[in-house]
Formats: sequence, structure tokens, C-alpha cells
Amino acid sequence: MARPDLRCSWIDTAWPTLVDMLRTAHGDWSTPRCAATARELLETVAFLGICQARGLLPDCPPEALFDTAIEQLGEALVSRPDEPVALLQAIAMLPPELYEQHDLLQNIHIRLLSLRLDRLDSGRSRARRTTGRRKAEGIYYTPDTVADYMVQSSLAALGWQTERDASPRLLDPACGCGEFLLAACRNLFAHQANDLDARAELLGQIHGVDSDTEAVLVARRRVWLETVGTGPTPPRMISDRLAQAIRAADALTDGQLDRQSGMFDLLLGNPPYRRELGAKGLLDRIAESDFGRRWRSARMDLWHYFAHRGLDLLADGGVLCFLVNGYWTGGRGSKRLIERLEREARIEEIFDFEEQPLFEGVAGRHLVFRVRKNGQAFPRIHAPSPPTPLPKGEGRSLETTVKRVGENGDWRACLEGQRAPVVFTKRPEQLFRAGRLDLEPPCDELLAVLAQGTPLGRLGKVRQGIAENPATINRRTNLRHGEPWTVGQGVFSLSPEEVEALDLSEAERALLRLYHALSDLGRYRLASPSRVLIYSTAQTWPELDAHPALRDHLARFRPILDVRRETQLGKRPWWQLHWPREASLWESPKLLALQMAPQPAFVPAMEPAYVSFSVNVFAPAADVAEHLYYFTALLNSRLYATWFAHHAKRRGVGLEINGRVLAATPIHRIDFDRPEERAIHNRLVDLAAEILTTPDGPARAALDSEIDQVVCTLHGVEPEQCPDLV
Repeated sequence: MARPDLRCSWIDTAWPTLVDMLRTAHGDWSTPRCAATARELLETVAFLGICQARGLLPDCPPEALFDTAIEQLGEALVSRPDEPVALLQAIAMLPPELYEQHDLLQNIHIRLLSLRLDRLDSGRSRARRTTGRRKAEGIYYTPDTVADYMVQSSLAALGWQTERDASPRLLDPACGCGEFLLAACRNLFAHQANDLDARAELLGQIHGVDSDTEAVLVARRRVWLETVGTGPTPPRMISDRLAQAIRAADALTDGQLDRQSGMFDLLLGNPPYRRELGAKGLLDRIAESDFGRRWRSARMDLWHYFAHRGLDLLADGGVLCFLVNGYWTGGRGSKRLIERLEREARIEEIFDFEEQPLFEGVAGRHLVFRVRKNGQAFPRIHAPSPPTPLPKGEGRSLETTVKRVGENGDWRACLEGQRAPVVFTKRPEQLFRAGRLDLEPPCDELLAVLAQGTPLGRLGKVRQGIAENPATINRRTNLRHGEPWTVGQGVFSLSPEEVEALDLSEAERALLRLYHALSDLGRYRLASPSRVLIYSTAQTWPELDAHPALRDHLARFRPILDVRRETQLGKRPWWQLHWPREASLWESPKLLALQMAPQPAFVPAMEPAYVSFSVNVFAPAADVAEHLYYFTALLNSRLYATWFAHHAKRRGVGLEINGRVLAATPIHRIDFDRPEERAIHNRLVDLAAEILTTPDGPARAALDSEIDQVVCTLHGVEPEQCPDLV
């Protein structure tokens, strides 16, 4: 998303002021109507100001711009009340340099999206900055540098070079304010000088749709300005073509697009990210259509539908290039999309931005991926005759290029060619791994060595920690229930001070367990438990009135507890933990594994330890001879960090090692009849025991390095084969 120019701050005052004026002038208008009309007026005045600054309007004084704005809005201000007119006059006479801002129209639109109206006691409106709507609807506009890169690389992939080539037919299915359409115009118009007839012809090949009607209007205006350049007002034909080519519609359900299946050479975009957790109703509605039923899967993201729709709309040999989040490459909800890409397309390039932020206020990893739909050998824009399908499987042999910004890199410099990204290639069998995309550098020999091990899940229990639901009161829950509690207040997980305030009986204290917060755990680090857990289960607390002080404490939070899934299904009464797991798991020796960390993080717990669902647990079976410290050293090593990098999902700055991945981790079993293996086992146990009691510093780093060396020796690999992931 382009960062809004600070000079657009005048919108914060102008918009609510104009809303109040419209409400006064039109008493029968609703607040939403006033707000929408005010937004349109402000954007229209800005557009006309740009037109005047570029000489695209007949000579007129700045204060006359509001006349044209009102005329364009038809009857919205038919009474032309004096106060709105005065305000529009004032806006029209803003400094001329305002209209020279880059992407002014998009910046104003973004600014308006970032505001909400509050009604003060005085009856007047006030604009308040918020990201609520944009986050809820996944509205984050693409930086122009990224859009330019995606357009240029996609046109190059299609083989388009000059005006002598037939122009590719392209579509942005979630065009927003038109950043990709503008980038396409800039590239396609580059050889047309200022030939309006040629540009008008090219506009027939450029299409965009979006469900936001206001954004569509901004996109049309921006493309219009890019098309006409400077000079006298161009023929009406330009505006008419834009009205047809860039329109308000839902790309996923639009009937007009249904009739254009297989007709596009290029699909570009940054589709909205909306996960099932926050958009279940929307995803359910889409799933009611034939298209939705074909591709709906649990835990999918809304943008997956756009990818499926794009593949349907592409011609054989066409190219799809999307900017998306990075978590889909390993997510369970992406399985059907990944399977379809493997089956029907070839992923030509992935540009991984890694941890570098692309959007203001949005964390996480983002990437650009470009795929070619299976089919003809050469792009359709060069084909003089109908396309000839490739033999089955041909084209799958070509490799995927993976580009990464790299540590301490600059994504803008990489995209603009000022700095070289990290580049490597992967064959399909290296890229598609167990239903996910593996974006790490290839290391087939090393992974083959590790694959000979025994999955950890066969050597004992792998379980997720306790799901309290909830542990404490968070901000969102508090707001949803009208803020009756305090954020951070303990429900099932309490601070020692909160426990003392409850004045519990001895019987009630018997239900309490020392509880580890995430901050208590780390790689080779197990601090004293900082929390106390009410271990309320069917066995420890079957009858509600048996523990009145704890009953009264939990009863304060009953509105939350009653709506839990297990409670509504009748599996757990409201006063018990949602998922307590089996009690023996917490009392026995085990290995604790953080699900999310910058690097794999394991620590043994030889004494009883209770942890939350953000931690996985491995408890070895009784017949497993290897020491718990042996597993700790193995799983914390660089060699196993390499395995996790290829099999675990990367989210933001860390790896998500969930229970499924942990259970599948291949473990080298020790042959205790072989003295050399027994000695290595014992050495790793001793090293793990020593590092557990060694503070951070050179001595600990030396122990860590020796563990890496010994683990590599055990597996018969050289340390240099392990990427430096730690």
C-alpha cells in the first residue's frame, strides 16, 4: 500500500465538516448517505483539480471547480446549499502543488478508508483514524514498485516486447484504485508516444473489476489521466472504454466474467486476504455457488478463490501473477490450491520478501508468485493459429526460480535492479513437498540422509498443550462483551497475586498447578513457572459446588465460558478447561517444543510441568532407550533446523512447528550395541545437560557448536552442508 501523503491530512477535517453540512441541508438523508456523498465530492474536486493543473479543463478560476463537481454528482446537491459550496470552494483553492502529488487520488481514498465518523455530544461529526475496515475487508493497496515489477516480469514471461506484438488481454480481478492497471498502461503505452488512438485501442485489452465502487471510480480516473497525458480533453471514447473495462463487480461471481473463461493472457493482482476465522459468512456465501463448491476447503483464505478463478479465466499458456501472504505455502487450507497448481500450472517464479514489511501496520511474510497455465508451448500473443497443447507433462520439467530479499536486504532495491536478490532454482519435486511449497534452497542429499530416521511420533506421545479457553481476558473479548472485565485479568491462568486474592480453601488449592507462560520457555531454557493454572477437569472438579471460591471466580466469566465449542456440545461443563489433555502427560518427563519461534526451540522438563496450547509436548514411550536430553540436542541442532525449514510453515519471523510436523520429524535411533554410537549418544546427553545450566555467552555458543558437530558426525554429513539457520 502506498503510504498516504501527510498533506492529505486536510481530509480529516474536510470530510466530517462536509458530512455535517449535508446532514443539515438534507434532513432526510441518512448518515451513511451523507458520508458517501461527502467522500465522492472530495475525490471529485481533487480529480478536477488535477485535470485543471494538467491543462485538461477549459480555463477557469479554481473556485469554479465545485460547479463541475456538483454537476457530476447530479441531484446529490441539487439545492446547492451555501455552506457545502463554500467548503468546496475552499478545497478547490488548496495550494496548486497539492495536485502535483504522486498518486493523490489513491492517497485520498486510502485516507478516507482509514477514517470513521464519531458523533459528538454537540451533534457534530469528528473523524477518527482507524484500521478496522481495511483489516476486516483485507484492503491494502500495492506499492507501485511491486506492481511495476509484477507487470514487467509478467509481460516478459509472455514474450511481449514492443508495439509490434499483439497486446495481451489482461485482468486485475481485485483492482482497487488501479495500481496494476496503471503499471500495465505505463508499460504498454511506452511505445505509443502520445498517440491517443493507439492508446485507446490498447485500453480495450486492459480490464479490472472490484467490489468497491468508490475505488473503481478512482481507478478509472487514474487510468484516464495516464492515458490522456497532457493537452486538450481527449475524445469521449476514452472514458466510454474505461467505463466498460474497469467496472464494479465481484470477480468471483460476476456473470460477465463467466462468459470470458479462458480468454485472458495475463491476470495480475493483490487479492484481498481474509482468513476463514474472520470471514466465514462471506466464504460460506461463495461456497453456495457452483464455483465455490468446486474449490471450498476448510481454513482457506479468500484470495485462494481468486487464484482458482484466475486459472479458469486464463487462456492456455497464460500467466497469473499475484502478491499474497506467505503463510499459504504451508497451510492446511491451501492444500487444494497447491494441488491444482501442481496439476494444471507451472510456477515460474516466486519472489519472497521474507520478513521485510510491505504494508503499513501489517506484519507477516509476503511473496509474489507467477504461474503459467499448462497448455501451449508459446504465448498466445505470438500464435498465428489456434494453440497446440503440450504433450502431457511437458513444461513440468522446467524449474522454478526463487528470489529472496536476503538478510538485511532492501526489497525496493532488489525489485528495481539496484541490488541482487538471493536466487536459486527448484525442480517440481523439490518445490512441492507433502502438500506444501518448500521455498528453501535445495539440499536433497542432506534431506535424504535425515529421511532414514524414525518419525518422532512413533517413539512416544506428541500432544499440544492445554487449551484453557480463555487463559486471560484479551482486548477483543473484553470489547465484544461490553468491557465488563480488565484486559489481562486471569480466568484459568492466574498470577500469584490473583490467587492470593481468592482466599482459597486447601481443597481448592489442590486444584492449582504451577503453569509455564511462553516467556518462561526457550531454546534450552526452562525458567520457574510464572503463572498458576486452575486445573479444572472431569476428574479434579466433577461437581460445581465442591469449590465455592473457584466457582465464584469463574462465574464472573461465564458469558465467555458458555459459548465455547466443547461446552455447547455438552462435552465439558462451563467451569472446566476446554482441552486439559491427560493428566499423566504433565507429570511425566517430556520435551517441550515452542510452536512459534525464530528458530527451533526445545527444552526438557524432567519434573512436572504444565504448558499452554502454544507449546507441543513429546513424552517418550517407556521402551525408548534414548535419553530425553538426546532428543533435545538433536532437535535443537543446525542439522534438524534444516529439516524443519523444509517441512514446517514459516510465519513472519519464525517457524511454526506444529504437532503434525513434530510427529513426522525423523530421529536417528541409537544402536546401543555399537560402542561408537553409544558414545555419541552419551556425549550429546552430557552436552545438553551442560548447556541447560550455562548462561548466554561464548561458553554456551561453544557448547551449541559442539552439539552441531556431533549431530553431523552421527548422521555422516559435513557441518558445511547445513545452512546457517541458527
